[in-house]
Amino acid sequence: MRGPKTAAGFTLLELLVAMTVLGVLTGLLATGLSFGARIWEREQTQLEQWAELQMVQDVIRRTVGEAWPLSVPSETGTPRAAFVGSSTSMAFLGPPPAQSLAGGIYHYRLLSRTGLQGVRLVLTWGLRNPDRTQPKSRRGRTTLIRREQSGDDKEVILVDKVVNAEFSYFGVGDDDERPRWWSSWENAAKLPSLVRMHIEFPPGDRRKWPDLVVAPAITAAPDQG
Repeated sequence: MRGPKTAAGFTLLELLVAMTVLGVLTGLLATGLSFGARIWEREQTQLEQWAELQMVQDVIRRTVGEAWPLSVPSETGTPRAAFVGSSTSMAFLGPPPAQSLAGGIYHYRLLSRTGLQGVRLVLTWGLRNPDRTQPKSRRGRTTLIRREQSGDDKEVILVDKVVNAEFSYFGVGDDDERPRWWSSWENAAKLPSLVRMHIEFPPGDRRKWPDLVVAPAITAAPDQG
């Protein structure tokens, strides 16, 4: 007698189950790969933003750190430091930028500018014109550096789309004995000892800006003010 025949291969039900399991595994794998790719892209973008902000801080640290303690005339006849700072901008004199081939004294201006997309941190610079650097009265104070913008001035946006960018200055005021932080530095006899920059980003923005503190130069080339 012949025994019962053994069925070869898979039944239709087994094949359907296998295809269903394979489809689920493939979907999970695709979802995992897509999620990993998004995480990788986000982290790469954040690293690039951090690297960009680090370069911006290096530029500011170098530019403000090289501010020359030159003096300019004032309405009272007493020379004052060629440095004017407020909570939203600062202007000073310094050496030529690294990429410049022309020598001389350059005027720099670092300011927060409000636009349609928020606040921008902007740096402008140009070759100083001695004939245009004259004292200018404003509300009883003397502004020692007039904005000398011309067609030859350069401008670059350092940081874009921020909520706020503020400057403060540490040093001894003309009538104070102890140094402290000031929201402005105008009509002073010397440069501030420290300059601090604070930037706030919009909610949800993952960029980080630790407060940047820079010490301007305390020595420089002979006074050419």
